[in-house]
Amino acid sequence: MTYFTGNVSYEKQGLLNPRKSTDAVPQIASLNALRFIAAVHFITGKYFKGNEHVDDTYWQTRGRVLKTWGFTQANFLFLLSGFVLAYNYAPTIQDGPGPGYSVRNFLIKRACWLYPTFLISLFLRVWDEPTTFVGRFRMWVKFGANAAGLSGYWPPSFRTYHVNDVAWTASVFLTMYVIIMPLFLKPIHKTLSRASRVWLLVFMWPWTMFIGFVVERIDILSNDGTTHWDWNNPIFYIPSFLMGLTAGSIFVERNVPEPELGLGGLCRRFGGTVLFLVMMITQSYARVDPMYHWHQVGSQSLAEIIMIYLFASGKDVILGNVFGLKPVRVVAGLATAAFIMQSAVNNFAKQIDWRYDATFFISLVAFAVILRFFVEVPYAKWSLAFFDKKLGA
Repeated sequence: MTYFTGNVSYEKQGLLNPRKSTDAVPQIASLNALRFIAAVHFITGKYFKGNEHVDDTYWQTRGRVLKTWGFTQANFLFLLSGFVLAYNYAPTIQDGPGPGYSVRNFLIKRACWLYPTFLISLFLRVWDEPTTFVGRFRMWVKFGANAAGLSGYWPPSFRTYHVNDVAWTASVFLTMYVIIMPLFLKPIHKTLSRASRVWLLVFMWPWTMFIGFVVERIDILSNDGTTHWDWNNPIFYIPSFLMGLTAGSIFVERNVPEPELGLGGLCRRFGGTVLFLVMMITQSYARVDPMYHWHQVGSQSLAEIIMIYLFASGKDVILGNVFGLKPVRVVAGLATAAFIMQSAVNNFAKQIDWRYDATFFISLVAFAVILRFFVEVPYAKWSLAFFDKKLGA
């Protein structure tokens, strides 16, 4: 999803930066840590779905339910992605025609950070199964559809293509970055008052659930025993992304300095941690089965976006301080590489004659570290500096 450094350092150093001034940008390492937790939760829920046993203890049952709820975190990643992008780009929006910021520079920057790792994850599957692709034009066409980000829009692509189960990240790029953000960020930030944006955020909350409900009904009515809609389709997450953009736009226009006393002060100091624990408790006790109806994953969106807002303020004294520790920041930086590599790692772990779970997580960490420090960061620094010089940004 969105690449984010945690302290916005690359947004301030040139390198196609949106910031026009050298004013200090508050660190929001907490959001980077939340992104890492969400990514790990999603991966765990996807590949290690808990199975109920008659002799499960109370705590085993709670842990299994929490683990299985991980698939809802894709929705959280869209909320967080929209918030971070609005936080970085809303203050730079200019009046006049167009989106108000350089879409070209924005897309170049995201591609430089995200695409090399994504392409490696695709080719790992080709390298692992070369005989599947040799001489098969159809397989290369499917590979191209995944690489170009087109497969995420066709429902059965994740079940039949088997090139990369997370190829939808490229589809997300096309949907949210090329279409939705350029179209909606400026009208939201420039046209609406701050109070209107707050109300808009509340009114957008039910739309994720409503759209999912409608699509699910259509899917049931059109059941022909073959193709069904996959909830990975990025189109279904547009309302969540827009909620993130709206909340980020509200955040950058918050009152400074904010009061340190009273209910507002308590919310800023403890609200993020409290809401985080509420999410964990909810996902430990709520029944899992109804949540497989995709539209229900948006039921927590409003509470989650408020939690993101509170952590972004940098005042949380419990988890906020933990998330700001240097070891946590270093580990959190692995989120993007780990998320993109999950499919290739899963395929690799299945072929190793050892414990699947141990092989999976050891391999995931190893791949994430290698790609983070030897591909993602070096390539991004080189390529962004190249474009910065070439384009005169």
